[in-house]
Amino acid sequence: MNVSERIEYYRQLATNARQTYNSLSRQLSINSVLRLVIFLAGVACVYIFYHHTLILVPAIALTVLLFLFLLQRHGKLTTQKKRAEITQKLSEDEGKAFAYDFSSFDGAPEEIDPAHDFSFDLDIFGEQSIFQLINRTCLPIGKEKLAGFLKRPLLHKNDIEERQKAVKELTENEAFCLQFRIVGGLSDKSFSSMQEVENTFPVKPPTLKPVLWGSLTVLVPALYVVYLTLWLLNIVPGSLFLLLYIFTLALSSIPLNKVKKIWLQFDKKAKLLQNHAELLNLIETAPFKSKILKGLQDRITNNKKSSACINRLTRYVSNLDQSFAFPVLLIVNPLFLWNIRYSLKIERWMKENAAHALEWFDVLAETDALISLATFTLNHPDYTFPTINEGDFCLEGTDIGHPLIPADKCVKNDLIIVRKPYFMIIT
Repeated sequence: MNVSERIEYYRQLATNARQTYNSLSRQLSINSVLRLVIFLAGVACVYIFYHHTLILVPAIALTVLLFLFLLQRHGKLTTQKKRAEITQKLSEDEGKAFAYDFSSFDGAPEEIDPAHDFSFDLDIFGEQSIFQLINRTCLPIGKEKLAGFLKRPLLHKNDIEERQKAVKELTENEAFCLQFRIVGGLSDKSFSSMQEVENTFPVKPPTLKPVLWGSLTVLVPALYVVYLTLWLLNIVPGSLFLLLYIFTLALSSIPLNKVKKIWLQFDKKAKLLQNHAELLNLIETAPFKSKILKGLQDRITNNKKSSACINRLTRYVSNLDQSFAFPVLLIVNPLFLWNIRYSLKIERWMKENAAHALEWFDVLAETDALISLATFTLNHPDYTFPTINEGDFCLEGTDIGHPLIPADKCVKNDLIIVRKPYFMIIT
């Protein structure tokens, strides 16, 4: 594609996304009305057939099933609508970028460092910078990685050429790049840096005693089953249930401080983890061939699939979240030691996977950064990859122009520098 075709591509993408968004909005409205109708119908059935059990029970069951189906459908439609919204914004932002409006993209002003060898003098970071021109990362850790690419450029020919091959391969799989950016934008929160990832997945001894509390998570539900059996056989009185309930409620509260510490470690991160698991799955299933991309893939599929591991942790975190929700905590915690059960599962997961988690998220960061470079390549079809010279120093180019100057105003020049040190100013 030439530049005009790229602009038209994004315009059409934005139009399609807008139409999808509007269609999904209508479907969500209809779905909400249907849920209300089903609920009112259920209430009416209870009122009308209150004394007709054979009719009432199936009617209530059908009402509940339909309501749950519509509730699940609402969640799926909401996610699809969010994807359409992200696609539309992404496409419109790219359209603005062709007019040299990069305000929608982060220029990483926090990376400005007057002491750095070259980034400060060359306006690599900040508003209207090279970084803002290139940056299309959807994750803060990806932005951090891309900034590292620019601050610490590769120095060896083989390394540079391997990265070029990876970027070229990604340009041939634009659907993957686009999907990665869309999925990355679904979560409202993300890890702000690799340091936060490291803090979230520390390698440390378990907080709870797994043998003691693990045994109790089995014994307590069994105790309720035994009590229920004895009560049905009229061996023990029903009043004993209250004593049993108070005892197990108190038992579930004994390690509360330790459980809360585990919970706070992943507080409100269930959706974030699910989102990152989907990104990892995209990488795992992509048909990569280049050395770098295959290497990234191997790092998250060696011995175990990282996406499956993160998804499992997501379920544990979600279930632990529920144990702190009223009135659930008064039901599942004393009956099943729910809070302790899932705290133990999280700690077991951490023991098995915490050491690998940092590497998994680093793969996400590097993929995100490479997608930025691939998107830049796609949007600048008249740019070329440099050929790397292995012998004596040589910097040679034809029709070289400043990337931040609009094409219709940029005066291009040929450039040849065959020795160093050498200094040239082009105006």
